[in-house]
Amino acid sequence: MSAIDNWSGAIMLPFLYHALAAVPRRHTFVFAAVDGEAGSKALLHSVPSAKAVVAFEALGLGPPCFYIHHNGSVPSYTETMLQSALLRAADVIGKPEPEASIPGSWFRIDDTRQYRYAGIAAILLHSVSGATKHLPGSANDTPDKIGSDAYFDSYNLLCYYMVGLDQIPSQQLAPDQRSGAGRRR
Repeated sequence: MSAIDNWSGAIMLPFLYHALAAVPRRHTFVFAAVDGEAGSKALLHSVPSAKAVVAFEALGLGPPCFYIHHNGSVPSYTETMLQSALLRAADVIGKPEPEASIPGSWFRIDDTRQYRYAGIAAILLHSVSGATKHLPGSANDTPDKIGSDAYFDSYNLLCYYMVGLDQIPSQQLAPDQRSGAGRRR
């Protein structure tokens, strides 16, 4: 149970770590599985210098989608960079661009909220569509619902995405400095 909702994103972490560890990186990547809001808060406090967050939920149900909940009324520079790097990664591997998709009722806990409130840009990658929105968290949320080809496509995209993010100069990934827009304490 909860293979899609709780495990498909968490299992992706060691695969990405292994793929990215082979070559020195420009930036430090922290791979972490968090348990709800308390886990997100704890991670935020343990990595206060975070520049951006890339979260994974419900992968392998179909083509990857993304969601960026902007910290203000217009996207920040870093939010735009997170989206642009994703679209560029899809182009590099010859796949269709992931669609922007607002998570629906299947998305119960937003692991990116704590970061956004702290002014840190965040993107959520998932693969839930209108046809599969009933699966995450349901009695049918089982490993056999995860498509191996769709999961591998997500992995491939994420590898290129993370490498693309690593190539962005550090000064371009500064935390959003708007005056309190979208922040809550």
